[in-house]
Amino acid sequence: MDGLNYDTGGLYLGPLWECAEDDARIALKSCIDAFNWFEDLLWDLSPDHRIDFMSKERSVDPISVVTLGRLVDDAHAWAHRAGELVGGIFGCRMTHDGQDWQDECALSLMHVRLGNSVGMTTNYVCSICGVVCWDCDHEPGNNYFIIATRDEEVCNICRDAQEVCTHTVGSTYDKRAEPTMQVLELREISLVPRPRDPLARIKGRGIDETDLIDYFGFAPPSDANLLCHKCMYTCEGFRAGRYDEASELV
Repeated sequence: MDGLNYDTGGLYLGPLWECAEDDARIALKSCIDAFNWFEDLLWDLSPDHRIDFMSKERSVDPISVVTLGRLVDDAHAWAHRAGELVGGIFGCRMTHDGQDWQDECALSLMHVRLGNSVGMTTNYVCSICGVVCWDCDHEPGNNYFIIATRDEEVCNICRDAQEVCTHTVGSTYDKRAEPTMQVLELREISLVPRPRDPLARIKGRGIDETDLIDYFGFAPPSDANLLCHKCMYTCEGFRAGRYDEASELV
C-alpha cells in the first residue's frame, strides 16, 4: 500500500482513515444542509432577526442569542472549511454518466440557489369506505365499525400488506374516519428559487466538453480518472443558475 487512493486521488492510511473521510464528508453535507435551512428562513425573516438557541425556560442568556444573518454567514463559512478539508486531504473524483461528465461538487452547487419543486395531483378518499371524501357521508374524526378485508393483499384497516398485518379478515374493528391520500400523479418538476423542501437542491449538472478542455487542457475519455478541486477554490459567489445547452442543471 503506497498511501494513495486511486479512486479519489487522496491519501489512504487504512480503516481509520476511511472513517475520518466518512466523517469529513458528513460534516460537509451537514454544513451545506444547515446553510440551506437558514437561508430559507431569510425569505420570511430579516437578517437581523434574533434566534435564541440555548436559553433555559424564560431567562434569556445574551450569549445564546444569534442573528439569522450571522447563522447564514457562519454556515456558509463552515461549508467552505469542510470543503477544503474534504477536497484537500481526501480528494473528490468526477463521474461520467455514460454521456457526459458531471459536476457533482456539493459545495459549488450550494451556490446555485435553485431547487426542485414538484407539481402533483392526488385524490383523498375516506378511510372507512374508500369513496372520494366529498362524495362520502362519514364524518371525519368520528369512529365507525368496519369489517376487515384485503384488496390485492392490502388490509383496509391498517393499509399494510398481508405479511405484516395483524388484522383478521371478516372481523369487525373500530376505525377513525379521516382523509387518506391515494396514489400521487406527478405532473411536473420545476427549478425554483425557493423549493418547498429547503434540501431539495441541485445534485449535479453536465459539463460541456469545451469547459473540460479549458480546465484540463484536453478532452478526457469517459474512463479517465479526473479529480475535482472546486471545493478548495475561493468562494465563487451566489447565483440563480445559468441555463444553456452546454450546462444543464438537473
